Amino acid sequence: MLSPEAQFFIKELKYSFHGKNPLFIGTYKTVYRRGAKKATRELIPMLNRVLETLKSDQVILQREQLIIALEAAIANIDKVDFQDDRFFEKHKNQYIRILKRLSRPDKPYSYEDFKADFQKQKRKESALFKETDIRTAWDEVKEQYLLPVNPNLEQYKKVFDQVNPLKQYGFPATKIYRCYNGQTELVYDQPKPVNNGRKLPAFSSFKANMNSEPLSGYEYILYPESFTLETPFLSEIKILSGTKMGARMGHGFISYYKMEENRLIETDQFTHWIS
Repeated sequence: MLSPEAQFFIKELKYSFHGKNPLFIGTYKTVYRRGAKKATRELIPMLNRVLETLKSDQVILQREQLIIALEAAIANIDKVDFQDDRFFEKHKNQYIRILKRLSRPDKPYSYEDFKADFQKQKRKESALFKETDIRTAWDEVKEQYLLPVNPNLEQYKKVFDQVNPLKQYGFPATKIYRCYNGQTELVYDQPKPVNNGRKLPAFSSFKANMNSEPLSGYEYILYPESFTLETPFLSEIKILSGTKMGARMGHGFISYYKMEENRLIETDQFTHWIS
């Protein structure tokens, strides 16, 4: 039997027990990676250390542009909260993107780049050429396009791993019920889940006794396992919800709510996935 909390969310979010497809409803637990809280506290100092390394980096391409962008990104950080999806949304195209760029080797001028330029030039000159002509010309100049190994690359990778919010916490499911055809069945129960990042359970894989055939679609709601109706919370609550239709179509959301007079009031919503 569903808990009063589960029934509350189904009602407030306007889902139905009697829909065409099954409804999965359950709880999730916020799980932190070891070192996540320290990384949250030390985000700006770590980024400043990367900035100092970048200023003396003699290998990386577009260094000056990266320095300017990282300085601006650091200045735009105020409150740090890795588990708040609004923090990620705000900074994903700022310091997160810059650190991701730094953590990857510069892409050298390749044979495919040279081939495209060679063909363009020869066509401009109306000159005839063969594939072997391109390869011979490339072999003569390719050494000058080799890039040295960046000795700072490992530091950049390590820091990116530490300051990427998506790697520092997850919200794995702890218990899931399947509601369909007026029946409710517990299909998943894991009191001590492991950090799975932002990955959702494979709802379509849950085979209930009432229907063992593959699902053509489903809906789901996951709410914090710590939520109880007896103890009103003071802060916002994060809900994961979505719909899958057929083999390919669907969407999922991460939504934030607050309680007012025993009603849910949405304050923010982000797309979690879409297909």
